Amino acid sequence: MDERRPIYPYNFGKVRFTQKKDKTIYAIYLCDEAEKMLPNEIYFEGLKDIKSGKISILGTTLKATLKREGDGYIIVLPEAIRTPLPSNHAVAFKLK
Repeated sequence: MDERRPIYPYNFGKVRFTQKKDKTIYAIYLCDEAEKMLPNEIYFEGLKDIKSGKISILGTTLKATLKREGDGYIIVLPEAIRTPLPSNHAVAFKLK
């Protein structure tokens, strides 16, 4: 069973954070009902010491890029994942 628990800061805007027992951190972007495409970038704050670079987009073979930006991070999404939405509800990213 995939046991993930919410972790601090729990959420930032439309992003929620969870962690597995092995310390793997996930960011889950919640899609709005009327949303037709994902944004170019997703910004969040609150997590510390995450390595920048390529990150997995769960359920796909595509990778996004995680960059440090001031007090937070930006997930830069590839065009291929932005439209059509991969899910009407949420898109999950494996950060570390």
